[in-house]
Amino acid sequence: MTALDPNSTDIYYDSWIDNVYHARPDELQDMNLFDFSKDYDLVNTRPVSNKVEYYVLANKKYLKKRDRPYLINHYLSVVEQMPAKYFFSLLLLFKPWRILDDLKMQHETYTETSNAVKDDLQEALRYGNLRTELRNILQTAFEKVEEKVAELNEERENLVDEGPDNPLEFAALVAVNAMEDLNNFDLVEEDISEMNEQAMIDKLNSDQKKVFDTVTNKIRNQKEIFRHFVSGTGGTGKSL
Repeated sequence: MTALDPNSTDIYYDSWIDNVYHARPDELQDMNLFDFSKDYDLVNTRPVSNKVEYYVLANKKYLKKRDRPYLINHYLSVVEQMPAKYFFSLLLLFKPWRILDDLKMQHETYTETSNAVKDDLQEALRYGNLRTELRNILQTAFEKVEEKVAELNEERENLVDEGPDNPLEFAALVAVNAMEDLNNFDLVEEDISEMNEQAMIDKLNSDQKKVFDTVTNKIRNQKEIFRHFVSGTGGTGKSL
């Protein structure tokens, strides 16, 4: 706007639907609005390169073919909720037109028109179905994320809260058991030094013996790395 004459009233940006597409060159008569917007750009100066495809418009502007197609983003109504707007959008984008009133083609509604010319609008119908499918996928994904967030929040609320001394919200019982195991480690080490291996094995209870046998059998029969998780409350003999 700074380049305009101070008294100019040309303050509006050219609308592709209202000003540009319907006035496209005759060479592009059969091109629909979707491809037209994707492949062409409106510029004020004549392209310099002879390799660039362009057209001179009546408003002294130039329609230049883009080096790379644009990604066209637009709103598309939900067909189940607003079928008239949905089919109007598809006709607007994929059926070549000069006047908007021509889109109905003598039919009462845009839905009737779409059904009448569906054989010629296969690209539009595929496009609409794909957009609808993607919208449904995104909606399902958002719902699952919301459900998971609610589930995590509920689990967090159910955790034992020990106040400011427990900022990480660890269950108090687990922390106490861990400290008991740590404090008992020196006692276990002292007991081990005073008894032989067989005596230690004889002192194992059934659960401890089961873990011990599993580990020793793995060591004897396999050379690969063995990982085994042992859990239990304080005093069950995990250190032993």
